[in-house]
Amino acid sequence: MYLAMIELALAGRDSRPLLRIHRNAFARFRKQHDKVWIDALTNYLTVLGGPEAVARQQRDDGKAAFWAASNHMIAKDILRFHAVYWPAMLMSAGLPPPKQVFCHGYLTVKGQKISKSMPATKVDPNAIAQELGVDPLRYFVLREYTLGADGDFTYEALFQRYKSDLGDTSATS
Repeated sequence: MYLAMIELALAGRDSRPLLRIHRNAFARFRKQHDKVWIDALTNYLTVLGGPEAVARQQRDDGKAAFWAASNHMIAKDILRFHAVYWPAMLMSAGLPPPKQVFCHGYLTVKGQKISKSMPATKVDPNAIAQELGVDPLRYFVLREYTLGADGDFTYEALFQRYKSDLGDTSATS
């Protein structure tokens, strides 16, 4: 995946740095809002003192203090960006790419992606955790949904799983 982006960037007509070529290639692929990611990387690095400072920062155990290679858990709609473009930008800045990228599906309500801005699909995990507790909610999500696949949320399924698997007889259904 990283190779595809690097090859794309190197296919430019001149020998500008990879990030500069990447900005131009990236602008052709996606719309304006995705340029925010390039600005985000620039902002992250600026706050930490620039790419050279980040590369020099070490903890006592020899690992990077602020920018250690990590695992990313991302939604399927931004897979290409996190698996191709973001690592290419990091490598062009001399920083390590993520170790692994895990892609999850959407949580849906009646087949529609859960959204903060759509009242029909709004689910408040804080209210659920307050009612049932955090551990039962975690259990439900891990038991009910498969990593990578979409999962449809219903309160009925939540309470049924809570009663049947966790043995609660006082839950409201």
